[in-house]
Amino acid sequence: MFYVACSRARQWLFLLTFAPSKQPEYVPKQLLETFHWREAPYVRKIPDGLYRVEVKNLSGERNALYNNTERLKELGFSYTAESGMPTRWQQLECNLEDVAKYVVERLSEFGSERLHWSLFDAAGGLCFQWPGPVEPSAFLQSCVSTHSQTSAPRSEAVPINREVDVFVDPLCRAIYDYFTNPSHGLQALQPEPGFELTESGSVVAQAELAWSQHRTAIVLSEDDYEQFLDRNWRVWLASSETDEQADHLELVDLPSVVTHLKRCLRAEVSAKPPQPTQSQELEYVHESCLDAARVAIQRLGRSPQVGYELLASGEGIVAEAELAWPDQRCAVVLTYDDYDAFQDDGWDVWLAGEPSERAIDGYALLDPQELLKSLSSDPGQT
Repeated sequence: MFYVACSRARQWLFLLTFAPSKQPEYVPKQLLETFHWREAPYVRKIPDGLYRVEVKNLSGERNALYNNTERLKELGFSYTAESGMPTRWQQLECNLEDVAKYVVERLSEFGSERLHWSLFDAAGGLCFQWPGPVEPSAFLQSCVSTHSQTSAPRSEAVPINREVDVFVDPLCRAIYDYFTNPSHGLQALQPEPGFELTESGSVVAQAELAWSQHRTAIVLSEDDYEQFLDRNWRVWLASSETDEQADHLELVDLPSVVTHLKRCLRAEVSAKPPQPTQSQELEYVHESCLDAARVAIQRLGRSPQVGYELLASGEGIVAEAELAWPDQRCAVVLTYDDYDAFQDDGWDVWLAGEPSERAIDGYALLDPQELLKSLSSDPGQT
């Protein structure tokens, strides 16, 4: 490997050793120029024009941040509790003078609220805090004086516009882009970025993406996962960890999210008893289940619930059926996992969408006639 490195070097070859005495013996010393790291001290480089404003409750205060949620969200502040303390934060792209003016304006606007404000540079260094030892007017004056000595062009404090270019964690970006792409026809399933789950006036969890109408969320932490799951939400974890490291959690994948939310839409249409299922509702049913649904409606007048979700106490949603008749405890599913879950719960289950030559022994493939027999029988005898 040393030979490869030497043969590939075009102009310079640097050898990093533990000490000067550790120079390779097979390299003539006259060919080496010794250079000590202490002659090149680390210099911290801070990007210009990028700042972060954070707002928290003052010590001993509990409600000020929550009471100002709507106004802070209008200004573009996002929510986080990563440090263990509820915090609203916002990134600004501007020079120091303009960010100072922006912060002083916010302090004036929220002057009567018991909030703590902090301004950080791009490297996380604290530039200003209030309440603090430096008055806002003095901080602003120092920034104006400093800025006037430079030749940098003027700019305005520009909060990152989350309506135009919404920030979504890279782990969820592909899912967000898919649902917001008009060509996919999912206008009725637009996600809510940065959704906050509140309870008794407090934020208890945050989802990176959520569909609150369908109680569905994608989160970034295990704590948020558990909070949503405990409240019977369908939840996925977006994580870069391997399946083995998060085997007790359901990791997000686009097909599962799309399938679940489309089923939620179908369920909204079908969950209007006692009206029979209309033809337009069957447009959402998987083609392998259409004949069974039509036969049940035409011969027995029993319309199915489309996209039925099986709930288990303390676990939330454990399975989904393409078609279900809860009163008769009959279900038609599309996956083996859903089949097992419904069967374990005492349902009569049929598997659709699986060719007979590929079916696994012990799983009943969908047979409309067998389904009719179960639907015609007394629920107490099934």
